[in-house]
Amino acid sequence: MKPLIIVFSLLFFSCEKKSSIDSNESIEVYYMRPYVSTYFSYPCGMISKAALKDEIHFKEFKDSATINKFIKIYNNYEIDPNPDDRLDARIRVIINTKEIKDTICLGENFYTFINGIKYKDNKEMLDFIKKIIDYENTPRPTFPKSND
Repeated sequence: MKPLIIVFSLLFFSCEKKSSIDSNESIEVYYMRPYVSTYFSYPCGMISKAALKDEIHFKEFKDSATINKFIKIYNNYEIDPNPDDRLDARIRVIINTKEIKDTICLGENFYTFINGIKYKDNKEMLDFIKKIIDYENTPRPTFPKSND
């Protein structure tokens, strides 16, 4: 009887540990390359492959170190007491963790919206996101050469 209890205990703990490793938690980042001039401001929903195709780059992070650091910075956001609706979105972050299911939209240097609500800008978060996606080195699109 004792060996049977030990076997079931080991199975239980190995399954429990495995589920935490196989987590579906992720941080998805959709972004335009830096220094793009446009004739109009982009709303958050436009920062997607469906809308802007090759103009949008994508990176996904599933490692616990990146997610934990991201959440630590994310928890410092505060709602802006003087909200406005100006946003020229360049970066869209989808947070998918057990506790948080949110979307952050950021301008290239300022303006932060979380789930459509204006928040105070957080330079630490903007710098962290730009670093993990290697924003400054985002490749420019290649266009076919003309035969002129």
